[in-house]
This record gives sequence, structure tokens and C-alpha cells, in this order.
Amino acid sequence: MKKTLIATGAASLALAAMPVVGVFAVPDVVDTVQVTIDKACTFQATQNSQPYAPDATTGNILRTFAKSNVELGQVVELGEGATGGSGGAQNPITIEGVCNTGTTTTADGTWQITAVGDNNATMVGPAGSTAITSTSATKELSNGTLSGWGMKITSSGAESTYTGWNIVPSSATKVAGGNADGSPFTFNPQYRVYVGTEQESGTYTGHVTYTISHIPA
Repeated sequence: MKKTLIATGAASLALAAMPVVGVFAVPDVVDTVQVTIDKACTFQATQNSQPYAPDATTGNILRTFAKSNVELGQVVELGEGATGGSGGAQNPITIEGVCNTGTTTTADGTWQITAVGDNNATMVGPAGSTAITSTSATKELSNGTLSGWGMKITSSGAESTYTGWNIVPSSATKVAGGNADGSPFTFNPQYRVYVGTEQESGTYTGHVTYTISHIPA
């Protein structure tokens, strides 16, 4: 009986000294941290050769082209390089597109820029005034009582329908595109406004939103 008790005690001590099954003693732990970056195209802006920061609230690049003292029956052209003058003409905000795809010798899909005018592509003025619209009948008006506005793209990759004055689209419409080969490309829209001879006085404002995206091959 006594021997049995001693034997049992020795076995218990031996089991206590053994390591737990499945646990290994190692000197190091190595973690691998990995991210996968999607293919994309983005806008970049500069002013006076320095990066121009997007708006802190919207995250968008915001530009204003404006001209005051406009007369009835006058045609105004606005935008960087436009003959009619532009807001901030002394310090233009220059827009460039770039894609993180391919190299300058190998294209990886394409890029495209779409445009859409807010408020059904109208320039809205004071309460009770007639909005300035953009239609096929008003894009190049130069006389008459009716006002109108249009746009064109003067930079690389412009769609043929937008190399000359065209309507401001009321739904997202492709206005430029090209190969996504990793090389930067310029983007320069311009605007044309004709003020009809019966247009009410006041400030009229229109907005055009441009979106750039990558299209896989």
C-alpha cells in the first residue's frame, strides 16, 4: 500500500515537469503587414507650381471662374487661357490627371473624365430671374434675347464633341479619355456665356463636376 502511494506520487511529479503539448518555445515572432493598392486615376492641382490642397470639407478641388460688369448682349469666355478672362487669372489653379498603372511605355486600361452640370446644367441667378440654360440651341448664342452657356475641353484626350463649344451635360457624360500608361496629362475646360438682351441683372452661378476614373483593360 505504501509503495503504491510512493509510485503514484512520482508519476505526478514527472507529468508536472513535462511541457504542455502544442506549445513551443521560439526566440522571435514575425508579423507580415500587407496592403493591396487598387488601380486608380486621380486629379492633382497646382498653383504657382506648388501643390494646391483640396477643400477640407468636401475633399474636392474647387475653382471659380468669374467676370463682373458684363453687359447685355455680351459673350464671355472663362477658364484658364480663355480669351474672355478668368477668375484668378494671375494665379490659375492648374489641373493634371495621373494614373498609378503601367509605365510610360505600357498602357494598363484607360482613363476617362465625365462631366455633369448641377441644377440640370443651369446657371441660377436671383430669385425670380430666368436661369441661364445650356442646350444645343444656346451653346453658341451670340445675339438675341435668350441667354445660354456652353463648355469645351482644350487639353489632351478631349472627346471630339467637346473640342468645340458644346452643351453642359445634365447627366454624367464622358468628355475626355486616354490610355492609362502612368504618364501625367493636362485637363483644361473652358466656358462660354452669352447674356441675352433681356436677361435680368444679378449674379448667375453654375457648377460643373468632373470625375476621373480608371477603366480596366
